[in-house]
Amino acid sequence: MIECLSMWRVIRRALSVAFVSGALAGATGCGSHHAQGPQDHVFYQTDSVAGPAAQATEWAYSPLDAPSVPPLSAYDGVSVFDGTVHLSRPRTWIVRSAGGPPKRRYVEYVAPHAYLFTMYELDDAVGSWSDVLAEYEDEATKAGAEFMSKRVPMATANGQGLAYVLKRTVTGAKGPLVNYSHEYIVHGDHRVVLAQIVHHAENVGAPGPELRRVLETMEVP
Repeated sequence: MIECLSMWRVIRRALSVAFVSGALAGATGCGSHHAQGPQDHVFYQTDSVAGPAAQATEWAYSPLDAPSVPPLSAYDGVSVFDGTVHLSRPRTWIVRSAGGPPKRRYVEYVAPHAYLFTMYELDDAVGSWSDVLAEYEDEATKAGAEFMSKRVPMATANGQGLAYVLKRTVTGAKGPLVNYSHEYIVHGDHRVVLAQIVHHAENVGAPGPELRRVLETMEVP
């Protein structure tokens, strides 16, 4: 459990997630009570949350379950943040880490296709929507990120938001490492969340079908 954080300390943690190890590590451990471990290797460290801790992070939400339609795996509908936010996620994802007190929580998943997906609560956002965006962008710039695109309109199942693509170059033991992230600030009627997809690739396009369903089904209250 992490210490009590302000909204922008939560965002700073989100912005620092891209600074991860470039070494290959096996994906091990269990996700939620209905998750299965991926068979591939990923480039992130994967000390996953297992057992009761993982089960307390998310709850089954069957309306968003979906069977496998090759090449996509089956999807599990889940609720996070005490059941307030719903999404449909690939069954192969593993809960890697989670924490935070109420209204400052996060849950991070590792996927077998070499990316991380993290949800953050920004529930104590104050001021106007433009203030939220300006503060987020300022924090990203201070953290050394380069915006490849910003403020692209997007929508989830019941929320609206803006999408960003960020690039970060960090020092590694064998030379600079470049990571990219797609980041989405989404608001419902009563809540603001940040969804972050971190990966490394020379060419970063729009999220593919696997992630598209996750974003399109997300329900933010």
